[in-house]
Amino acid sequence: MMHWKRKGWMLVGMLLAVVTVSAVAQSAIATTTVTDTVYRADGTAAGGTVLVSWPAFSSATGQTISSGSTSVTIAAGGLLTVQLAPNAGATPIGSYYTAVYHLDDGTVSREFWVVPSSSTPVHLNIVKSVVLPTSVAMQTVSKSYVDTAIATAISGHPLDSSTLTAHPLPGSKTPQRSPPAPAALHSPSQPQTPHPPTKHSFP
Repeated sequence: MMHWKRKGWMLVGMLLAVVTVSAVAQSAIATTTVTDTVYRADGTAAGGTVLVSWPAFSSATGQTISSGSTSVTIAAGGLLTVQLAPNAGATPIGSYYTAVYHLDDGTVSREFWVVPSSSTPVHLNIVKSVVLPTSVAMQTVSKSYVDTAIATAISGHPLDSSTLTAHPLPGSKTPQRSPPAPAALHSPSQPQTPHPPTKHSFP
C-alpha cells in the first residue's frame, strides 16, 4: 500500500513540475536579437561597451516591461549582440531604447532604437530611429537658441525683438508689434496753409 502511495506522490510531483515549466515558458518575454558590426570613423572595427537603457512600457502584445538598463561589451571584430524586448508599437507612444556607445578610443555617441518583433536577428540600420524623442527634441531646440544667442552676442548684435521672432524661446510667445498711430487730423480752428500749384514746363 505504501509503495503505491509513493508512486502516486511522485506522479503528482511530476505533473506539477510540467505545469510550472509551461507557465514560466508562457510568461517569458519574447525578445529580438540585435546584432551588427560597429566600426570607427576610420573604418576599423571598434571596441568598447554600449549602455542600453529604456523606460517602462507595454509591448504591442500586451507584455509589461519595467524600466532598466544593460551594458553590452563589443566583442572582437566590433561584433555587437544584444537581446531586447520589442518596443515597436509599444505604449506609451515614443518609447525608445537609448544606446550610448563608449568606444575604447574615447569616442562617445548616442542612438535611439525602435526594436521590431522578429524571430531572426536584425541589424542596427533597422532599429536606429531618425525621430528624436520629445524630451530630446526640446533640449535640441533650447541648445539651438543658446547657440544663436552666443553667436549674435559675439558678432556685436545682441538679441532684439526681430531675433526673438526668428528664434523664440521654447514656450515663449512671439512679441507683438504695436499698431501704427493714426494720422494726425487737422482741427477746423487751424486753417491749413494752401500749397501753391505746381508749375509744369512745356516745350
